[in-house]
Amino acid sequence: MGCAGSADKKVEIPAGFDHEEYISIHKDLVEESAEKFPAEEEKKEEEKKEDKEACKSPTKSPTKSNSSASGDSDASGASSGDKTADDDDDDKRESRKTRRQERRNKRKQARREERREKRKNKKEDKKEDKEEEKKEDKEEDKKEDKKAMDKKAWAENHYQEFGFNEGRAWSKTEIPADFDYQKYLEKYEDLKTKSESEEDKDAWARKHWLEFGVTEERRYKLTEEEEKKAAEKKEEEKKEEEKKEAEKKEAEKKEEKEEEKKEEKEEEKKEEEKPEDAASSASGDSDASGASSGDKTADDDDDDKRESRKARRQERRNKRKQARREERREKRKNKKD
Repeated sequence: MGCAGSADKKVEIPAGFDHEEYISIHKDLVEESAEKFPAEEEKKEEEKKEDKEACKSPTKSPTKSNSSASGDSDASGASSGDKTADDDDDDKRESRKTRRQERRNKRKQARREERREKRKNKKEDKKEDKEEEKKEDKEEDKKEDKKAMDKKAWAENHYQEFGFNEGRAWSKTEIPADFDYQKYLEKYEDLKTKSESEEDKDAWARKHWLEFGVTEERRYKLTEEEEKKAAEKKEEEKKEEEKKEAEKKEAEKKEEKEEEKKEEKEEEKKEEEKPEDAASSASGDSDASGASSGDKTADDDDDDKRESRKARRQERRNKRKQARREERREKRKNKKD
Protein backbone atom coordinates (compact mmCIF):
# COMPACT_ATOMS: atom_id res chain seq x y z
CA MET A 1 0.00 0.00 0.00
CA GLY A 2 2.81 2.40 0.86
CA CYS A 3 6.36 2.49 2.08
CA ALA A 4 6.01 5.19 4.73
CA GLY A 5 4.59 4.48 8.18
CA SER A 6 1.33 5.98 9.29
CA ALA A 7 1.46 9.25 11.17
CA ASP A 8 0.54 9.46 14.87
CA LYS A 9 -2.11 12.04 14.04
CA LYS A 10 -4.05 11.77 10.80
CA VAL A 11 -3.83 14.75 8.47
CA GLU A 12 -6.93 16.54 7.25
CA ILE A 13 -8.40 15.59 3.89
CA PRO A 14 -7.81 18.54 1.49
CA ALA A 15 -10.83 20.53 0.29
CA GLY A 16 -11.87 19.27 -3.12
CA PHE A 17 -10.35 15.81 -2.58
CA ASP A 18 -11.83 13.39 -5.13
CA HIS A 19 -11.15 9.76 -4.20
CA GLU A 20 -11.63 8.53 -7.79
CA GLU A 21 -9.13 11.11 -9.11
CA TYR A 22 -6.65 10.26 -6.34
CA ILE A 23 -6.80 6.55 -7.22
CA SER A 24 -6.64 7.14 -10.99
CA ILE A 25 -3.37 9.15 -10.69
CA HIS A 26 -1.46 6.22 -9.13
CA LYS A 27 -1.18 2.86 -10.91
CA ASP A 28 -0.54 0.90 -7.71
CA LEU A 29 -3.79 2.26 -6.21
CA VAL A 30 -5.74 1.44 -9.38
CA GLU A 31 -4.59 -2.18 -9.16
CA GLU A 32 -5.18 -2.42 -5.42
CA SER A 33 -8.67 -0.91 -5.62
CA ALA A 34 -9.58 -3.36 -8.41
CA GLU A 35 -8.68 -6.23 -6.06
CA LYS A 36 -10.48 -4.73 -3.07
CA PHE A 37 -13.63 -3.64 -4.87
CA PRO A 38 -14.31 -6.16 -7.66
CA ALA A 39 -18.08 -5.48 -7.54
CA GLU A 40 -17.51 -1.84 -8.50
CA GLU A 41 -15.18 -2.85 -11.31
CA GLU A 42 -17.80 -5.30 -12.60
CA LYS A 43 -20.41 -2.55 -12.43
CA LYS A 44 -18.20 -0.24 -14.47
CA GLU A 45 -17.62 -2.98 -17.05
CA GLU A 46 -21.37 -3.61 -17.31
CA GLU A 47 -22.05 0.09 -17.78
CA LYS A 48 -19.42 0.25 -20.54
CA LYS A 49 -21.00 -2.75 -22.30
CA GLU A 50 -24.47 -1.17 -22.06
CA ASP A 51 -23.14 2.09 -23.50
CA LYS A 52 -21.52 0.22 -26.39
CA GLU A 53 -24.74 -1.72 -27.13
CA ALA A 54 -26.76 1.49 -27.02
CA CYS A 55 -24.37 3.08 -29.52
CA LYS A 56 -24.54 0.05 -31.84
CA SER A 57 -28.41 -0.13 -31.96
CA PRO A 58 -29.96 3.38 -31.95
CA THR A 59 -33.78 3.55 -31.59
CA LYS A 60 -35.90 4.76 -34.52
CA SER A 61 -38.19 7.73 -33.94
CA PRO A 62 -41.90 7.17 -34.86
CA THR A 63 -43.44 9.04 -37.86
CA LYS A 64 -46.96 10.42 -38.27
CA SER A 65 -47.55 8.53 -41.61
CA ASN A 66 -46.74 5.10 -40.16
CA SER A 67 -49.48 4.32 -37.64
CA SER A 68 -48.42 0.69 -37.09
CA ALA A 69 -44.85 1.70 -36.27
CA SER A 70 -46.12 4.25 -33.74
CA GLY A 71 -48.34 1.59 -32.21
CA ASP A 72 -45.39 -0.79 -31.80
CA SER A 73 -43.24 1.95 -30.30
CA ASP A 74 -46.04 2.88 -27.88
CA ALA A 75 -46.33 -0.73 -26.80
CA SER A 76 -42.60 -1.15 -26.31
CA GLY A 77 -42.48 2.22 -24.55
CA ALA A 78 -45.24 1.12 -22.19
CA SER A 79 -43.46 -2.13 -21.36
CA SER A 80 -39.97 -0.59 -20.96
CA GLY A 81 -41.13 2.61 -19.27
CA ASP A 82 -42.13 0.75 -16.13
CA LYS A 83 -38.49 0.21 -15.18
CA THR A 84 -36.86 3.11 -13.38
CA ALA A 85 -33.19 3.80 -12.58
CA ASP A 86 -33.82 2.49 -9.06
CA ASP A 87 -35.13 -0.79 -10.47
CA ASP A 88 -31.94 -1.15 -12.52
CA ASP A 89 -29.85 -0.62 -9.40
CA ASP A 90 -31.98 -3.19 -7.53
CA ASP A 91 -31.49 -5.69 -10.35
CA LYS A 92 -27.72 -5.15 -10.25
CA ARG A 93 -27.64 -5.57 -6.49
CA GLU A 94 -29.73 -8.76 -6.77
CA SER A 95 -27.37 -10.01 -9.48
CA ARG A 96 -24.36 -9.38 -7.24
CA LYS A 97 -26.11 -11.08 -4.32
CA THR A 98 -26.88 -14.10 -6.49
CA ARG A 99 -23.29 -14.37 -7.64
CA ARG A 100 -22.07 -14.02 -4.06
CA GLN A 101 -24.46 -16.75 -2.91
CA GLU A 102 -23.33 -19.03 -5.73
CA ARG A 103 -19.69 -18.59 -4.72
CA ARG A 104 -20.62 -19.21 -1.10
CA ASN A 105 -22.55 -22.40 -1.96
CA LYS A 106 -19.62 -23.73 -3.97
CA ARG A 107 -17.27 -23.13 -1.04
CA LYS A 108 -19.79 -24.78 1.30
CA GLN A 109 -19.98 -27.82 -0.93
CA ALA A 110 -16.19 -28.07 -1.11
CA ARG A 111 -15.94 -27.86 2.69
CA ARG A 112 -18.65 -30.53 3.08
CA GLU A 113 -16.74 -32.88 0.80
CA GLU A 114 -13.57 -32.19 2.77
CA ARG A 115 -15.29 -32.96 6.08
CA ARG A 116 -16.92 -36.14 4.70
CA GLU A 117 -13.50 -37.31 3.58
CA LYS A 118 -12.10 -36.65 7.02
CA ARG A 119 -14.82 -38.53 8.86
CA LYS A 120 -15.11 -41.56 6.63
CA ASN A 121 -14.26 -43.77 9.61
CA LYS A 122 -15.81 -41.42 12.21
CA LYS A 123 -19.42 -40.67 13.03
CA GLU A 124 -20.22 -37.10 14.01
CA ASP A 125 -23.48 -35.50 14.98
CA LYS A 126 -25.35 -33.46 12.37
CA LYS A 127 -25.68 -30.76 15.01
CA GLU A 128 -21.90 -30.28 15.15
CA ASP A 129 -21.81 -30.19 11.37
CA LYS A 130 -24.44 -27.42 11.28
CA GLU A 131 -22.64 -25.40 13.94
CA GLU A 132 -19.46 -25.57 11.91
CA GLU A 133 -21.36 -24.42 8.84
CA LYS A 134 -22.87 -21.48 10.75
CA LYS A 135 -19.45 -20.47 12.00
CA GLU A 136 -18.01 -20.62 8.51
CA ASP A 137 -20.95 -18.64 7.16
CA LYS A 138 -20.32 -15.88 9.69
CA GLU A 139 -16.64 -15.74 8.76
CA GLU A 140 -17.64 -15.61 5.11
CA ASP A 141 -20.03 -12.73 5.81
CA LYS A 142 -17.30 -10.84 7.63
CA LYS A 143 -14.96 -11.26 4.67
CA GLU A 144 -17.64 -10.07 2.27
CA ASP A 145 -18.38 -7.03 4.47
CA LYS A 146 -14.68 -6.19 4.63
CA LYS A 147 -14.48 -6.36 0.85
CA ALA A 148 -17.52 -4.15 0.56
CA MET A 149 -15.82 -1.37 2.54
CA ASP A 150 -16.62 2.04 1.12
CA LYS A 151 -14.13 2.90 -1.66
CA LYS A 152 -14.13 6.59 -0.75
CA ALA A 153 -13.26 5.85 2.89
CA TRP A 154 -10.47 3.51 1.74
CA ALA A 155 -8.95 6.18 -0.55
CA GLU A 156 -9.17 8.89 2.14
CA ASN A 157 -7.64 6.57 4.71
CA HIS A 158 -4.78 5.73 2.32
CA TYR A 159 -4.05 9.41 1.72
CA GLN A 160 -4.03 10.17 5.46
CA GLU A 161 -1.81 7.24 6.42
CA PHE A 162 0.52 7.07 3.44
CA GLY A 163 -0.20 9.47 0.55
CA PHE A 164 0.46 12.69 2.48
CA ASN A 165 3.76 11.51 3.98
CA GLU A 166 4.90 10.10 0.62
CA GLY A 167 4.14 13.40 -1.18
CA ARG A 168 1.59 11.83 -3.55
CA ALA A 169 -0.52 14.00 -5.84
CA TRP A 170 -4.24 13.99 -4.99
CA SER A 171 -5.40 16.26 -7.81
CA LYS A 172 -4.41 16.92 -11.43
CA THR A 173 -5.20 20.65 -11.16
CA GLU A 174 -4.42 21.55 -7.52
CA ILE A 175 -0.97 22.12 -5.98
CA PRO A 176 -0.69 20.68 -2.43
CA ALA A 177 -0.62 23.30 0.33
CA ASP A 178 2.68 21.96 1.71
CA PHE A 179 4.42 21.77 -1.70
CA ASP A 180 8.14 22.52 -1.21
CA TYR A 181 9.87 23.33 -4.51
CA GLN A 182 13.36 22.88 -3.00
CA LYS A 183 12.64 19.30 -1.91
CA TYR A 184 10.92 18.57 -5.23
CA LEU A 185 14.02 19.69 -7.17
CA GLU A 186 16.37 18.04 -4.68
CA LYS A 187 14.56 14.70 -5.12
CA TYR A 188 15.03 14.59 -8.90
CA GLU A 189 18.48 15.28 -10.37
CA ASP A 190 17.07 15.97 -13.87
CA LEU A 191 14.79 18.72 -12.51
CA LYS A 192 17.60 20.21 -10.45
CA THR A 193 19.76 20.48 -13.59
CA LYS A 194 16.96 21.91 -15.76
CA SER A 195 16.00 24.54 -13.17
CA GLU A 196 19.54 25.92 -12.67
CA SER A 197 19.07 28.61 -15.32
CA GLU A 198 15.64 29.63 -13.98
CA GLU A 199 15.37 32.83 -11.93
CA ASP A 200 12.10 31.91 -10.17
CA LYS A 201 12.67 28.24 -9.30
CA ASP A 202 9.51 28.06 -7.18
CA ALA A 203 7.25 29.08 -10.08
CA TRP A 204 9.10 26.77 -12.46
CA ALA A 205 8.76 23.77 -10.11
CA ARG A 206 5.02 24.40 -9.56
CA LYS A 207 4.40 24.63 -13.30
CA HIS A 208 6.37 21.42 -13.91
CA TRP A 209 4.42 19.63 -11.17
CA LEU A 210 1.06 20.38 -12.78
CA GLU A 211 2.16 19.79 -16.38
CA PHE A 212 4.34 16.69 -15.92
CA GLY A 213 4.94 15.75 -12.28
CA VAL A 214 1.42 14.49 -11.54
CA THR A 215 1.08 12.33 -14.67
CA GLU A 216 4.63 11.00 -14.21
CA GLU A 217 3.71 10.03 -10.61
CA ARG A 218 6.54 12.11 -9.15
CA ARG A 219 6.56 12.86 -5.42
CA TYR A 220 7.22 16.28 -3.89
CA LYS A 221 8.57 15.01 -0.55
CA LEU A 222 11.82 13.28 0.34
CA THR A 223 11.79 9.90 2.04
CA GLU A 224 13.64 9.49 5.35
CA GLU A 225 16.61 7.97 3.51
CA GLU A 226 16.65 10.81 0.96
CA GLU A 227 16.44 13.40 3.78
CA LYS A 228 19.43 11.74 5.43
CA LYS A 229 21.44 11.72 2.18
CA ALA A 230 20.55 15.37 1.50
CA ALA A 231 21.71 16.36 5.01
CA GLU A 232 24.99 14.43 4.56
CA LYS A 233 25.54 16.07 1.18
CA LYS A 234 25.01 19.55 2.65
CA GLU A 235 27.44 18.76 5.46
CA GLU A 236 30.07 17.60 2.95
CA GLU A 237 29.56 20.74 0.85
CA LYS A 238 29.91 22.89 3.97
CA LYS A 239 33.16 21.16 4.94
CA GLU A 240 34.48 21.50 1.41
CA GLU A 241 33.64 25.20 1.40
CA GLU A 242 35.37 25.69 4.78
CA LYS A 243 38.42 23.84 3.49
CA LYS A 244 38.58 26.03 0.37
CA GLU A 245 38.20 29.17 2.50
CA ALA A 246 41.04 28.04 4.81
CA GLU A 247 43.26 27.27 1.80
CA LYS A 248 42.44 30.67 0.32
CA LYS A 249 43.37 32.46 3.57
CA GLU A 250 46.61 30.45 3.80
CA ALA A 251 47.49 31.39 0.22
CA GLU A 252 46.77 35.06 0.96
CA LYS A 253 49.01 34.97 4.03
CA LYS A 254 51.79 33.35 2.04
CA GLU A 255 51.42 35.90 -0.72
CA GLU A 256 51.45 38.72 1.83
CA LYS A 257 54.65 37.43 3.41
CA GLU A 258 56.34 37.14 0.03
CA GLU A 259 55.28 40.69 -0.82
CA GLU A 260 56.64 41.94 2.51
CA LYS A 261 59.99 40.22 1.91
CA LYS A 262 60.17 41.69 -1.55
CA GLU A 263 59.35 45.16 -0.24
CA GLU A 264 61.92 44.85 2.56
CA LYS A 265 64.63 44.02 0.04
CA GLU A 266 63.66 47.00 -2.07
CA GLU A 267 63.64 49.19 1.04
CA GLU A 268 67.09 48.03 2.06
CA LYS A 269 68.40 48.65 -1.41
CA LYS A 270 66.99 52.20 -1.38
CA GLU A 271 68.41 52.88 2.08
CA GLU A 272 71.86 51.76 0.98
CA GLU A 273 71.77 53.95 -2.10
CA LYS A 274 70.42 56.95 -0.15
CA PRO A 275 73.25 59.35 1.01
CA GLU A 276 73.29 60.08 4.72
CA ASP A 277 73.69 63.59 6.17
CA ALA A 278 76.91 62.70 7.98
CA ALA A 279 77.78 66.19 9.17
CA SER A 280 74.52 66.99 10.95
CA SER A 281 74.23 63.52 12.33
CA ALA A 282 77.84 63.51 13.56
CA SER A 283 77.55 66.91 15.25
CA GLY A 284 74.31 66.02 16.95
CA ASP A 285 75.61 62.71 18.17
CA SER A 286 79.00 64.16 19.33
CA ASP A 287 77.27 66.87 21.38
CA ALA A 288 75.07 64.32 23.04
CA SER A 289 77.93 61.96 23.72
CA GLY A 290 80.19 64.78 25.00
CA ALA A 291 77.50 65.87 27.45
CA SER A 292 76.93 62.39 28.81
CA SER A 293 80.53 61.15 29.03
CA GLY A 294 83.96 62.13 27.73
CA ASP A 295 85.32 58.56 27.80
CA LYS A 296 83.70 57.41 24.49
CA THR A 297 86.11 56.77 21.66
CA ALA A 298 85.65 57.52 17.93
CA ASP A 299 84.71 53.83 17.27
CA ASP A 300 81.99 53.91 19.92
CA ASP A 301 80.55 57.07 18.35
CA ASP A 302 80.42 55.36 14.97
CA ASP A 303 78.61 52.34 16.47
CA ASP A 304 76.03 54.56 18.11
CA LYS A 305 75.43 56.40 14.87
CA ARG A 306 74.95 53.17 12.97
CA GLU A 307 72.52 51.82 15.59
CA SER A 308 70.60 55.09 15.55
CA ARG A 309 70.35 55.03 11.75
CA LYS A 310 69.22 51.39 11.86
CA ALA A 311 66.53 52.16 14.40
CA ARG A 312 65.19 55.07 12.36
CA ARG A 313 65.32 53.01 9.18
CA GLN A 314 63.44 50.13 10.85
CA GLU A 315 60.83 52.51 12.19
CA ARG A 316 60.20 53.97 8.72
CA ARG A 317 60.08 50.45 7.25
CA ASN A 318 57.52 49.27 9.81
CA LYS A 319 55.30 52.26 9.06
CA ARG A 320 55.40 51.53 5.33
CA LYS A 321 54.67 47.83 6.00
CA GLN A 322 51.66 48.71 8.07
CA ALA A 323 50.39 51.09 5.39
CA ARG A 324 50.77 48.41 2.69
CA ARG A 325 48.97 45.80 4.84
CA GLU A 326 46.06 48.17 5.32
CA GLU A 327 45.98 48.83 1.58
CA ARG A 328 45.92 45.09 0.73
CA ARG A 329 43.16 44.39 3.28
CA GLU A 330 41.07 47.17 1.79
CA LYS A 331 41.55 45.72 -1.70
CA ARG A 332 40.51 42.22 -0.57
CA LYS A 333 37.46 43.62 1.19
CA ASN A 334 36.39 45.45 -1.95
CA LYS A 335 36.82 42.25 -4.01
CA LYS A 336 34.58 40.26 -1.66
CA ASP A 337 31.92 43.01 -1.71
